[in-house]
Amino acid sequence: MENFGNREQALTLLMTQSESQLEAFFFALGLAADFQGPPAGWGRQKRIVSALMAAEQRGDLERVLDLIHDRFAPASRTPLDSSSVARPRPVQSLGPDETRSEVRPAGDPKRSGRARVPDSVTSVFIVHGRDAGLREQAARLVERVGNGALEAVVLAERPNGGQVLLDKFEHYASAAGFAIALLTADDVGGPAGGGTPSRARARENVILELGFFLGILGRGRVVVLLDERVQLPSDLNGIVYISVDSAGAWKHALVRDMLNAGLPVDFSRIV
Repeated sequence: MENFGNREQALTLLMTQSESQLEAFFFALGLAADFQGPPAGWGRQKRIVSALMAAEQRGDLERVLDLIHDRFAPASRTPLDSSSVARPRPVQSLGPDETRSEVRPAGDPKRSGRARVPDSVTSVFIVHGRDAGLREQAARLVERVGNGALEAVVLAERPNGGQVLLDKFEHYASAAGFAIALLTADDVGGPAGGGTPSRARARENVILELGFFLGILGRGRVVVLLDERVQLPSDLNGIVYISVDSAGAWKHALVRDMLNAGLPVDFSRIV
């Protein structure tokens, strides 16, 4: 097996992490079934090796080793060695209804046939702009209907831990099993040169983070809540979204989508 030395270093790093950290990490990489699925009685080391072997079989081991080092190595971030530097992977064209199956969560029916995400995966990431009111409503709704089984992650509410913003985002986003993106009328914009009226737009960080989660989790695990004054980027034309209405019907639609994705929700706790 190539990268044997790197694998040993990765194994050493992973053995120092908590069980919940490992479950969240492998879930985000689509390897949760391989980490959790071996026969009862297997120790942590054998289960980690099982997940790494699954990554090798799908041709993704080098990327996984890089991610392990970036996520869990000491802050120096010294490369494991020159062979572990990430190389660009070829871009493949996808149809309108396709996603890259190799990065889908292991609990996704299209990947493993299982209808539910693992019980240990409880993180729901809230992508938001400047609308603090809607952010609070969405986050508290997730926690309420989850009844202790779901955790809403609002990046601004989490400690920085000495990390720069991008590292902090990657740290919490990699553990998420579901994402809710709030596209609210925070900015305005239009074509340069005038001639076309400016329109309301979501913040740029919201669009960036939405794209991240669409690529990592797939469309089935990302919900867009849209203020209908907002102009969608052309790449998102045709995407299914939930309109935010004053009557609160969006809450029922959101919880339905969470249920369809396999998250444990209690409809009686919506209000």
